[in-house]
Amino acid sequence: MGSPPSRPSRIGKYEVERPLGRGAYGSVYLANDSILGRRVALKVLPHHLAADAESQHRFMREARLVARLSHPNILSIFDVGEADGSFYIAMEYVDGASASSLLKENPSGIEVTEAVRIAVEVGRALEYAHSQGVVHRDVKPGNVLVESSGQVRLTDFGIATGDTAAPEVTATVGTVQGTPGYIAPEIILGGASDHRVDIFSLGALLYALLTGHRPFEAPTAMGELMRTLQEPPRRASELRPQVSADLDAILFRALAAKASERYATVVAMIAELSRFTGTLAVDESWPSWKAAVTSALLSHGSVRPIELEHIVPASHIAYAVERFARENTALKLTADEHGGLRLARACLVEDLSTAWAGVESKRAKAPALTDLVTASGVQLPTGDLPDLLLHIVHQLAQALGTSFAPLGGDQPGMDVFPTAFTIDTRAAFAGTKLPGRVPILFSMKDVLEERDLRTIRALLAQLPYGGRRFALLAVVGPDAAVAAAREQCDNMRRLHGDDVVVLGRRDLMSILAAHEPSRAMRKLIFSQVNLTTVSPFVTSGPVPNHVFFGREAVLHTIGLEAGTKSFAIVGGRRIGKSSLLARLHNDRLPEAGLRTLYHDCSVTPSFESFMDAPASHWRPAPPPGAPMAFRDVLDHPPDGPPLVILLDEADKLVREDERQGWRLFLTLRAAAHAGRAQFVFSGERGLAEALRASGGPLFNFAGRINLGRLDYRAVEELVRVPMSQMEIDLVGATAVVDLIWKYTSGHPNVVQRLCQRLVERTSGALGNRTLAGDDVLAAVNEPAFLEEDFLETYWERATPLERIISLLMAPQARAYQLMEIIAMLSVHDLRPRAAVVKAALDRLVELRCLLEHTAEGYAFAVEAFPWAVGRSATSEDLLLVLKTQYAEDVTDGAS
Repeated sequence: MGSPPSRPSRIGKYEVERPLGRGAYGSVYLANDSILGRRVALKVLPHHLAADAESQHRFMREARLVARLSHPNILSIFDVGEADGSFYIAMEYVDGASASSLLKENPSGIEVTEAVRIAVEVGRALEYAHSQGVVHRDVKPGNVLVESSGQVRLTDFGIATGDTAAPEVTATVGTVQGTPGYIAPEIILGGASDHRVDIFSLGALLYALLTGHRPFEAPTAMGELMRTLQEPPRRASELRPQVSADLDAILFRALAAKASERYATVVAMIAELSRFTGTLAVDESWPSWKAAVTSALLSHGSVRPIELEHIVPASHIAYAVERFARENTALKLTADEHGGLRLARACLVEDLSTAWAGVESKRAKAPALTDLVTASGVQLPTGDLPDLLLHIVHQLAQALGTSFAPLGGDQPGMDVFPTAFTIDTRAAFAGTKLPGRVPILFSMKDVLEERDLRTIRALLAQLPYGGRRFALLAVVGPDAAVAAAREQCDNMRRLHGDDVVVLGRRDLMSILAAHEPSRAMRKLIFSQVNLTTVSPFVTSGPVPNHVFFGREAVLHTIGLEAGTKSFAIVGGRRIGKSSLLARLHNDRLPEAGLRTLYHDCSVTPSFESFMDAPASHWRPAPPPGAPMAFRDVLDHPPDGPPLVILLDEADKLVREDERQGWRLFLTLRAAAHAGRAQFVFSGERGLAEALRASGGPLFNFAGRINLGRLDYRAVEELVRVPMSQMEIDLVGATAVVDLIWKYTSGHPNVVQRLCQRLVERTSGALGNRTLAGDDVLAAVNEPAFLEEDFLETYWERATPLERIISLLMAPQARAYQLMEIIAMLSVHDLRPRAAVVKAALDRLVELRCLLEHTAEGYAFAVEAFPWAVGRSATSEDLLLVLKTQYAEDVTDGAS
């Protein structure tokens, strides 16, 4: 083994004293400038790299990048050069310790406020670097220096990228430049990246400072990289209780695997962290800041930073500008040349003002309206009322980037609303249950008559747009006329279910002036519609594709192996089995190059009925000659991509086939072994028992996947995404999600039912819809939720014995051994065999997800279950009913 390289005693004019450390591309020494008589940190490119042109280029590029930067939180560069074959960078020397050293002294993490302060200071350095087009790409404790005075400095830009050069950091096989645990996933994968990789690393740095652990720690560097790609980090609060839930939420957002889900800027992250530094309560101050900025903008059309200093502390001006522009989508804003804000006077708004003024001038004396021929030759306003209305719709469609057309035809109501259009709203309403094309009508009355409302209802009943009775009504008149029409349409909505959204001049102007017109229109519409009817939480059968449902890992596993392996998905009722098969059938497996065939087995429980059933549900397309019977498919599968047959609700099929000697499943097994098809089964008790039966054809046939409850992050997305689509504001979003998680324990159906109740609570009043923690608490304490949603979901299809056991365990909510449970049943004159009790307990674990089996015994995995039973006023009566049912349930008692 060779000896380490010797330390140089002098490099050019610099006298070397001692090593300070090593960076990504060089060693760092403490040295004296013999000419200026000052100490410097001298970074030297090692000799074995100095001869390499690429290494020289990297080293000098770092010097050029940092030389552009002048910031209190970034080490300054004094000099750069080459002497006696050594390339060096002379940097400012500071007396202090690295954050790595602080963590060695504090292995469980440093004090929370200090950790946040350091992260904020590093964030300010990154914010400035990003504004200069520089991305650091290697933020970690070893590259953060804390002076004895407390000043924080960011150093080592050795693998940074600038805005004038393509990124030079790659992630080829076996080569990832950066530090495992702090590298963003997009760098590991070698894909496109931007400044948000530094936001990820800043989150990892803060996580380490708070807990003493990297967020994705693993025994090996490769393991750490894989965890970064595949797993969310543990909550920091699990490692250190002093970390609050709000800090957890900030870390989770900064460490999001997808760059689009992280903070958009370091400024936004710094602002959230500033709540924990003890220097400024940003959230408390924001409403007054926002009101003052809005007033200044509307009064003067612009506001400069020097004017903002009278509203916002100087340290938060950049944050205030960024947040105000992000939140105020109803105003078209641009940044002025000084970094302030300016209202944009869009030509669309001006044209609409002209057109609307023309309509208002004719409103009281409107002549008979002529029919519109087509919308293809749009003209500027000419004074003719139909043309003016046409121009208004044209401006709206232009802002939305969509198309429109006259309603035309012999639709009822054309005599009352002769100037009417349809407008394409697919982009504006994407991901919602609203239709993709809606009619827009015009009214010039101060108060709608009953005849007008009847006409609207008749017209909507005839329109085929998406199956929803929905329309826009533009009221040309004063604000009082708009308010009156809105109240009348709201009453019509309550009585008849027709959603008519009223738009006034102010509404249309706000849509046209917004940064995102589609979002502004959607927000305006969702403030008026009946949310109960458009809520994605109202589902029967598979969850719609636009609703997240938290099974990505299972989808990924089956998607990789389904072409060569069969699977059995086992779980209780409404846990997501059918939704999972629907995703596999509609998207994942066809995208993986497989052909899929779906069948609901509950309607064909016998061998003959299954074999003779038509095979009609193919993806991506039926094979030539389809449809065929399943008998033909199994004997002669179609040519082309590998075939995967998805068999949903397989329990009835399993039971019937067992009685017939396993004719069908022996046939399916033979087909799989011959390579003619692979299978994905889903089911509950029958399928689970058949998979365990060593003498049956399902034993070792299919890979078993137990489908359980969702984890916290999946529940969070299941709550937040649909609420956001419906423009419902979650007040204290983290607290709301925490409560929903606490009272549902992650069962997707219970989450959906609770969220639907919350939607119903907020849908009663027009205007901005909000939900807070108090709404969650009120909803979960309703008897209907406790008994119909919570208990029945977890107990659906549970046997009387399973229900009795969980009911008796609830009062103490501790771990019970099998014999304790048998004794407890005996007290209530119930004496099933031990094997029967054991089987019931196992089903409560694997199917109902109610219990977990630990070394201490059987305990509740669903922490909210004992609470729900305790809140139920009928638990004693329910026990009596269940005992009667159990006595009559011969199958359960003898199984």
